[in-house]
This record gives sequence, C-alpha cells and structure tokens, in this order.
Amino acid sequence: MAEEGGTVNRRQIIGAVIFTMSLEGVIAYAIMVYYYPVPVLQLTVFIMVALMLGLTAWIGYTMMTAKPKPEKEEEEGEARGTGEKQGKNMERS
Repeated sequence: MAEEGGTVNRRQIIGAVIFTMSLEGVIAYAIMVYYYPVPVLQLTVFIMVALMLGLTAWIGYTMMTAKPKPEKEEEEGEARGTGEKQGKNMERS
C-alpha cells in the first residue's frame, strides 16, 4: 500500500476509506436483507429503477436541449454552390 519511500499519499488514504466503506456497506446491506428482506428488496428495486429512469430522462433532456451541429455535407454543398436548391433550379431551366 505504501510507495517506495514508505509514505502513504492522500490518494491511497482516500482509496482505503472508499474500499472500507464499500465493504461495510455490503455487510450492512446483507444484515438488513436477512432481517427485513421484503422492505429492503422493495426499496432497493425502487432506487435502482428510479436511478435508471432518471438517467434516461437526463439523456433525453440533454439531447432535446442540445443545439444541432451543422452537417458537413450541407456545409460543403453550400460552399461549392451545389446545394439542393441550386440543383433544382438547374433542372427547371
């Protein structure tokens, strides 16, 4: 866990804290499922579904409010003067 000099840096301490808290969370969850299986599982499923739908809503909102990027084909056609409008006008003549 220590670096070459024998000291522990801040990143390693934070990693150890996250690791320990995760293991404690798994143990606490297992105990709760053992003593209160139905409510804990219902709450777990509700939270997971709410997170998934929230993520989906966020993605949809982001796509809905994003400014569209101009397509490269349209830009190139307009720059060359060979856009659809000009092509249609040429067909009519």
